[in-house]
Amino acid sequence: MNLEIRRSLPQAQTNVFDLISTEANLGFYIASLGLTSAGTVYLPRALAEHGPAQAMALAIRLVLLRVAMALLVGVVTIWGLPALAAGVSAAGWPVLAGMTHSFAVRALLGHRGAIAAYVVGVGTSTMLSSLLIALVRTRVVFIFGSLSQLLQLVLAYVF
Repeated sequence: MNLEIRRSLPQAQTNVFDLISTEANLGFYIASLGLTSAGTVYLPRALAEHGPAQAMALAIRLVLLRVAMALLVGVVTIWGLPALAAGVSAAGWPVLAGMTHSFAVRALLGHRGAIAAYVVGVGTSTMLSSLLIALVRTRVVFIFGSLSQLLQLVLAYVF
């Protein structure tokens, strides 16, 4: 998908896309906390050893924790990055103040809503996919994964 988006952009905007997608992936990895692996490993075990009720409780806890972490990273991205840039700029150090006015920081601050939306959307969908894969619901993962990728392409084209 990234290749399709990159090819559709004018040459001048590919650097911005690369910068934003790198920062969005970093935010996603921070929000992940290794929960995808935990769901893949512990959900089948909880289902086999303790039954469907315990497996459902575990799945709900994992999804809620992932969504909470993704929202936290999104909130920090939207409101924390501008505050950090303002604080660094106000510190009075010329080198750091110059960095806050760089192309990379301006592009990052200008697209922080897209980064936050990416972290929340991809974080939630990957957690749900891993839980469904752990339960061997591959057809559901295939259908919803395909639909979500199609939605991402449409949104990338629109925005």
